[in-house]
Amino acid sequence: MPLSTEDISRLKKSLSLVSSELPLSALREAAQHQEEITPVLLEALEAVKIRGKRSSSSSKSRLALHALYLLTQFREPAAWPIVIDLFSTMSSEDNIAIGDDFDEVVCDRLSQIFATLCPGDIRPLQSIIENTSIDEYVRDAALGSLVVRYQQGDLELQELTTYLHQLYEYGLEQEKNQVWNAWVQACYNTQPESFMEALKDLYEKEWADTYYITLDELKLRCGVAPEVINKSVMKQEGEFYCYLDDAVAALRQLTCYSGEGNELLTNLENMVINQTAPKQGEHSQPTPAFTSSPAGVGRNDPCPCGSGKKFKKCCLH
Repeated sequence: MPLSTEDISRLKKSLSLVSSELPLSALREAAQHQEEITPVLLEALEAVKIRGKRSSSSSKSRLALHALYLLTQFREPAAWPIVIDLFSTMSSEDNIAIGDDFDEVVCDRLSQIFATLCPGDIRPLQSIIENTSIDEYVRDAALGSLVVRYQQGDLELQELTTYLHQLYEYGLEQEKNQVWNAWVQACYNTQPESFMEALKDLYEKEWADTYYITLDELKLRCGVAPEVINKSVMKQEGEFYCYLDDAVAALRQLTCYSGEGNELLTNLENMVINQTAPKQGEHSQPTPAFTSSPAGVGRNDPCPCGSGKKFKKCCLH
Protein backbone atom coordinates (compact mmCIF):
# COMPACT_ATOMS: atom_id res chain seq x y z
CA MET A 1 0.00 0.00 0.00
CA PRO A 2 1.43 3.43 -0.96
CA LEU A 3 2.37 5.85 1.80
CA SER A 4 0.08 8.78 2.42
CA THR A 5 1.37 12.29 3.11
CA GLU A 6 0.61 11.69 6.78
CA ASP A 7 2.57 8.41 6.72
CA ILE A 8 5.60 10.14 5.23
CA SER A 9 5.43 12.90 7.87
CA ARG A 10 5.19 10.26 10.60
CA LEU A 11 8.19 8.37 9.24
CA LYS A 12 10.22 11.55 8.96
CA LYS A 13 9.43 12.41 12.58
CA SER A 14 10.41 8.93 13.78
CA LEU A 15 13.69 9.03 11.84
CA SER A 16 14.46 12.48 13.30
CA LEU A 17 14.11 11.40 16.93
CA VAL A 18 17.37 11.62 18.88
CA SER A 19 17.38 8.49 21.02
CA SER A 20 19.65 5.66 22.12
CA GLU A 21 17.18 3.19 20.61
CA LEU A 22 17.40 2.42 16.92
CA PRO A 23 14.08 3.24 15.18
CA LEU A 24 13.78 -0.23 13.70
CA SER A 25 10.16 -0.10 12.59
CA ALA A 26 10.62 3.29 10.91
CA LEU A 27 13.79 2.18 9.13
CA ARG A 28 12.19 -1.03 7.90
CA GLU A 29 9.06 0.77 6.77
CA ALA A 30 11.17 3.32 4.92
CA ALA A 31 13.13 0.54 3.22
CA GLN A 32 9.88 -1.06 2.06
CA HIS A 33 8.76 2.20 0.43
CA GLN A 34 11.97 3.20 -1.31
CA GLU A 35 10.44 5.17 -4.16
CA GLU A 36 8.20 7.29 -1.95
CA ILE A 37 10.67 7.96 0.86
CA THR A 38 13.75 8.69 -1.28
CA PRO A 39 12.88 12.36 -2.02
CA VAL A 40 12.47 12.97 1.73
CA LEU A 41 15.82 11.31 2.47
CA LEU A 42 17.63 13.27 -0.23
CA GLU A 43 16.18 16.51 1.13
CA ALA A 44 17.31 15.57 4.65
CA LEU A 45 20.85 14.88 3.50
CA GLU A 46 20.97 18.09 1.50
CA ALA A 47 19.79 20.04 4.57
CA VAL A 48 22.87 19.23 6.66
CA LYS A 49 25.42 20.51 4.18
CA ILE A 50 27.69 22.81 6.13
CA ARG A 51 27.37 26.47 5.36
CA GLY A 52 29.95 28.71 6.99
CA LYS A 53 30.55 27.50 10.53
CA ARG A 54 27.00 26.55 11.41
CA SER A 55 26.16 22.98 12.31
CA SER A 56 22.79 21.33 11.92
CA SER A 57 20.44 20.67 14.84
CA SER A 58 20.60 17.25 16.50
CA SER A 59 17.28 16.14 15.02
CA LYS A 60 18.29 17.19 11.50
CA SER A 61 21.63 15.45 11.95
CA ARG A 62 19.97 12.23 13.15
CA LEU A 63 17.49 12.28 10.25
CA ALA A 64 20.37 12.83 7.83
CA LEU A 65 22.30 9.96 9.43
CA HIS A 66 19.43 7.56 8.79
CA ALA A 67 18.96 9.03 5.32
CA LEU A 68 22.63 8.45 4.48
CA TYR A 69 22.48 4.77 5.39
CA LEU A 70 19.14 4.13 3.72
CA LEU A 71 20.14 5.90 0.51
CA THR A 72 23.35 3.88 0.48
CA GLN A 73 21.37 0.66 0.88
CA PHE A 74 19.16 1.83 -2.01
CA ARG A 75 22.25 2.74 -4.07
CA GLU A 76 20.41 5.92 -4.93
CA PRO A 77 22.28 7.69 -7.80
CA ALA A 78 21.01 11.13 -6.75
CA ALA A 79 22.70 10.72 -3.34
CA TRP A 80 26.20 10.45 -4.83
CA PRO A 81 26.87 14.16 -5.58
CA ILE A 82 25.24 15.19 -2.29
CA VAL A 83 27.45 12.81 -0.30
CA ILE A 84 30.61 13.92 -2.11
CA ASP A 85 29.78 17.58 -1.48
CA LEU A 86 28.74 16.95 2.12
CA PHE A 87 31.92 15.24 3.25
CA SER A 88 34.17 17.46 1.14
CA THR A 89 33.08 20.34 3.38
CA MET A 90 34.63 18.69 6.44
CA SER A 91 37.71 20.86 6.71
CA SER A 92 41.10 19.74 7.99
CA GLU A 93 41.53 23.19 9.51
CA ASP A 94 38.20 23.93 11.18
CA ASN A 95 36.86 20.36 11.35
CA ILE A 96 33.31 21.68 11.60
CA ALA A 97 31.08 18.92 12.89
CA ILE A 98 27.94 17.96 11.03
CA GLY A 99 27.11 16.07 14.20
CA ASP A 100 28.84 13.64 16.54
CA ASP A 101 27.16 10.72 14.79
CA PHE A 102 28.71 11.75 11.49
CA ASP A 103 32.18 11.95 13.05
CA GLU A 104 31.87 8.25 13.84
CA VAL A 105 30.58 7.49 10.34
CA VAL A 106 33.76 9.01 8.89
CA CYS A 107 35.98 6.72 10.95
CA ASP A 108 33.84 3.62 10.64
CA ARG A 109 31.67 3.23 7.52
CA LEU A 110 32.37 6.09 5.14
CA SER A 111 34.68 4.02 2.93
CA GLN A 112 31.85 1.52 2.39
CA ILE A 113 29.33 4.31 1.80
CA PHE A 114 31.58 5.94 -0.80
CA ALA A 115 32.25 2.58 -2.47
CA THR A 116 28.59 1.55 -2.54
CA LEU A 117 27.26 4.82 -3.93
CA CYS A 118 30.06 5.36 -6.47
CA PRO A 119 28.55 4.92 -9.96
CA GLY A 120 31.88 3.82 -11.44
CA ASP A 121 33.73 7.08 -12.06
CA ILE A 122 36.28 7.30 -9.23
CA ARG A 123 37.51 10.81 -10.05
CA PRO A 124 35.38 12.46 -7.32
CA LEU A 125 37.00 10.11 -4.82
CA GLN A 126 40.46 10.89 -6.16
CA SER A 127 39.72 14.60 -5.79
CA ILE A 128 38.90 14.08 -2.12
CA ILE A 129 41.99 11.92 -1.52
CA GLU A 130 44.32 14.55 -2.96
CA ASN A 131 42.66 17.63 -1.44
CA THR A 132 44.71 18.70 1.59
CA SER A 133 41.99 21.07 2.81
CA ILE A 134 39.59 18.17 3.50
CA ASP A 135 39.61 16.31 6.82
CA GLU A 136 42.30 13.63 6.66
CA TYR A 137 39.93 10.92 7.88
CA VAL A 138 37.48 11.68 5.08
CA ARG A 139 40.42 11.38 2.66
CA ASP A 140 41.38 8.10 4.37
CA ALA A 141 37.84 6.81 3.77
CA ALA A 142 37.91 7.84 0.12
CA LEU A 143 41.12 5.89 -0.44
CA GLY A 144 39.73 2.93 1.48
CA SER A 145 36.65 2.96 -0.73
CA LEU A 146 38.83 2.21 -3.76
CA VAL A 147 40.06 -0.93 -2.02
CA VAL A 148 36.45 -1.90 -1.25
CA ARG A 149 35.56 -1.57 -4.93
CA TYR A 150 38.63 -3.62 -5.86
CA GLN A 151 37.70 -6.33 -3.37
CA GLN A 152 34.19 -6.41 -4.82
CA GLY A 153 35.47 -6.75 -8.39
CA ASP A 154 34.47 -3.26 -9.57
CA LEU A 155 37.98 -1.79 -9.82
CA GLU A 156 40.84 -3.47 -11.66
CA LEU A 157 44.02 -4.21 -9.70
CA GLN A 158 46.17 -2.49 -12.35
CA GLU A 159 44.13 0.71 -12.15
CA LEU A 160 44.31 0.74 -8.36
CA THR A 161 48.05 0.02 -8.10
CA THR A 162 48.84 2.59 -10.79
CA TYR A 163 46.94 5.20 -8.81
CA LEU A 164 48.67 4.18 -5.56
CA HIS A 165 52.04 4.72 -7.26
CA GLN A 166 50.88 8.15 -8.45
CA LEU A 167 49.84 9.10 -4.93
CA TYR A 168 53.27 8.18 -3.59
CA GLU A 169 55.12 10.03 -6.32
CA TYR A 170 53.18 13.30 -6.36
CA GLY A 171 49.58 12.96 -5.17
CA LEU A 172 49.95 13.35 -1.40
CA GLU A 173 51.60 15.96 0.81
CA GLN A 174 55.13 15.15 1.88
CA GLU A 175 54.51 14.91 5.61
CA LYS A 176 53.01 12.57 8.18
CA ASN A 177 49.22 12.31 8.09
CA GLN A 178 46.42 9.75 8.27
CA VAL A 179 46.19 9.41 4.49
CA TRP A 180 49.62 7.75 4.42
CA ASN A 181 48.31 5.13 6.85
CA ALA A 182 45.41 4.54 4.47
CA TRP A 183 47.89 4.29 1.60
CA VAL A 184 49.90 1.64 3.46
CA GLN A 185 46.68 -0.26 4.23
CA ALA A 186 45.73 -0.16 0.55
CA CYS A 187 49.13 -1.54 -0.46
CA TYR A 188 48.89 -4.25 2.19
CA ASN A 189 45.48 -5.37 0.97
CA THR A 190 46.37 -5.47 -2.72
CA GLN A 191 49.93 -6.24 -3.84
CA PRO A 192 52.57 -4.81 -1.45
CA GLU A 193 55.56 -6.31 -3.25
CA SER A 194 55.66 -3.59 -5.92
CA PHE A 195 55.57 -0.88 -3.23
CA MET A 196 58.25 -2.16 -0.86
CA GLU A 197 60.86 0.51 -1.59
CA ALA A 198 58.27 3.24 -1.13
CA LEU A 199 56.98 1.57 2.04
CA LYS A 200 60.48 1.35 3.52
CA ASP A 201 60.94 5.03 2.75
CA LEU A 202 57.68 5.93 4.50
CA TYR A 203 58.60 4.02 7.64
CA GLU A 204 62.09 5.52 7.70
CA LYS A 205 60.55 9.00 7.52
CA GLU A 206 57.98 7.97 10.16
CA TRP A 207 55.13 9.15 7.94
CA ALA A 208 53.27 5.87 8.55
CA ASP A 209 52.40 4.44 11.96
CA THR A 210 53.66 0.96 12.80
CA TYR A 211 50.71 0.23 15.09
CA TYR A 212 48.54 0.04 11.96
CA ILE A 213 50.76 -2.31 9.95
CA THR A 214 54.44 -3.13 10.47
CA LEU A 215 57.02 -3.44 7.73
CA ASP A 216 57.48 -7.10 8.65
CA GLU A 217 53.77 -7.72 8.09
CA LEU A 218 54.04 -6.11 4.68
CA LYS A 219 57.05 -8.27 3.79
CA LEU A 220 55.11 -11.42 4.65
CA ARG A 221 52.63 -10.65 1.87
CA CYS A 222 55.30 -10.14 -0.78
CA GLY A 223 55.05 -12.83 -3.42
CA VAL A 224 51.55 -13.84 -2.34
CA ALA A 225 49.09 -13.99 -5.24
CA PRO A 226 46.53 -11.13 -5.26
CA GLU A 227 43.61 -13.56 -5.16
CA VAL A 228 45.07 -15.19 -2.04
CA ILE A 229 45.43 -11.77 -0.40
CA ASN A 230 41.83 -10.99 -1.37
CA LYS A 231 40.56 -14.14 0.32
CA SER A 232 42.58 -13.35 3.44
CA VAL A 233 41.25 -9.79 3.60
CA MET A 234 37.65 -10.90 3.18
CA LYS A 235 38.07 -13.66 5.77
CA GLN A 236 39.62 -11.39 8.39
CA GLU A 237 37.98 -8.02 7.66
CA GLY A 238 35.23 -8.78 5.19
CA GLU A 239 32.70 -6.74 7.15
CA PHE A 240 34.55 -3.56 6.16
CA TYR A 241 35.37 -4.51 2.56
CA CYS A 242 31.87 -5.24 1.30
CA TYR A 243 29.17 -2.94 0.01
CA LEU A 244 26.75 -1.53 2.55
CA ASP A 245 23.45 -3.20 1.74
CA ASP A 246 21.82 -3.35 5.18
CA ALA A 247 21.24 0.05 6.78
CA VAL A 248 19.85 -1.38 10.01
CA ALA A 249 22.80 -3.73 10.59
CA ALA A 250 25.30 -0.93 9.92
CA LEU A 251 23.50 1.61 12.12
CA ARG A 252 23.45 -0.87 15.00
CA GLN A 253 27.25 -0.61 15.16
CA LEU A 254 27.26 3.12 15.94
CA THR A 255 27.93 3.97 19.59
CA CYS A 256 24.79 6.11 19.70
CA TYR A 257 22.87 2.82 19.34
CA SER A 258 25.27 0.16 20.61
CA GLY A 259 25.85 1.72 24.05
CA GLU A 260 29.62 1.22 23.79
CA GLY A 261 30.61 4.84 24.43
CA ASN A 262 31.02 4.44 28.20
CA GLU A 263 32.97 1.21 27.70
CA LEU A 264 35.52 3.02 25.52
CA LEU A 265 36.03 5.67 28.18
CA THR A 266 36.38 3.00 30.88
CA ASN A 267 39.04 1.23 28.80
CA LEU A 268 40.98 4.48 28.46
CA GLU A 269 40.73 5.16 32.19
CA ASN A 270 41.99 1.66 32.97
CA MET A 271 44.88 2.16 30.56
CA VAL A 272 45.93 5.35 32.34
CA ILE A 273 45.56 3.71 35.77
CA ASN A 274 47.73 0.76 34.69
CA GLN A 275 50.39 3.09 33.31
CA THR A 276 50.56 5.18 36.48
CA ALA A 277 50.25 2.41 39.09
CA PRO A 278 53.54 1.92 41.06
CA LYS A 279 55.39 -1.33 40.48
CA GLN A 280 55.96 -3.73 43.37
CA GLY A 281 58.77 -2.52 45.60
CA GLU A 282 58.58 1.07 44.45
CA HIS A 283 57.57 3.88 46.74
CA SER A 284 53.97 4.81 46.21
CA GLN A 285 53.43 8.16 44.61
CA PRO A 286 50.19 10.09 44.51
CA THR A 287 48.22 8.93 41.50
CA PRO A 288 47.62 11.84 39.17
CA ALA A 289 44.00 12.66 38.50
CA PHE A 290 42.66 11.17 35.30
CA THR A 291 42.59 13.54 32.38
CA SER A 292 41.08 12.96 28.99
CA SER A 293 44.41 13.55 27.28
CA PRO A 294 47.14 11.03 28.25
CA ALA A 295 50.72 12.17 27.83
CA GLY A 296 51.88 12.15 24.23
CA VAL A 297 48.44 11.81 22.69
CA GLY A 298 47.35 14.71 20.52
CA ARG A 299 43.83 15.59 19.43
CA ASN A 300 44.47 14.30 15.93
CA ASP A 301 46.21 11.07 16.99
CA PRO A 302 44.47 7.67 17.04
CA CYS A 303 42.64 7.14 20.35
CA PRO A 304 44.65 5.07 22.88
CA CYS A 305 41.51 3.11 23.78
CA GLY A 306 42.00 1.07 20.62
CA SER A 307 38.80 2.07 18.86
CA GLY A 308 40.73 3.09 15.73
CA LYS A 309 39.13 6.52 15.78
CA LYS A 310 40.71 9.93 16.05
CA PHE A 311 41.31 10.88 19.73
CA LYS A 312 39.27 14.08 19.41
CA LYS A 313 36.44 12.04 17.89
CA CYS A 314 36.48 9.36 20.57
CA CYS A 315 37.57 9.67 24.23
CA LEU A 316 38.92 13.24 24.37
CA HIS A 317 35.64 14.54 25.74
